[in-house]
Amino acid sequence: MNIRIGTSGYSFEDWIGNFYPASIRKGDMLKEYSRHFSAVELNSTYYRVPNAAVIARMEEKTPPGFEFIIKANQEMTHAASREGALYAAFQQAIKPLVEAGKFRGVIAQFPWGFKPTPEARQHLDFLGDKFAGV
Repeated sequence: MNIRIGTSGYSFEDWIGNFYPASIRKGDMLKEYSRHFSAVELNSTYYRVPNAAVIARMEEKTPPGFEFIIKANQEMTHAASREGALYAAFQQAIKPLVEAGKFRGVIAQFPWGFKPTPEARQHLDFLGDKFAGV
């Protein structure tokens, strides 16, 4: 069994001086983080879909074998958007991780009101179809 340990995010100010050296630059946090953990969940994708170049720079800061779990955008989960451009942009953004072999999946966080209704199940099927190639 292969177990990976990581956290939900890595760029927390209150980690400076506790986990990170007091003198660390924000741009060096992921590189330092990856010296101690083998995986991370990217939360920022929940708030906005980043440019692929941003994700590529993150990938470059991590060693071979490091893994990323990407949080689905809130429009996908909380707004139940079916806008094709949103999903295309999301898949384009994570492409550098896929190509580097460091992408391990999408985590979908739903609102508390998400219940096992027929509509919710249809949306889960939709998400499964959209992410089938990932």
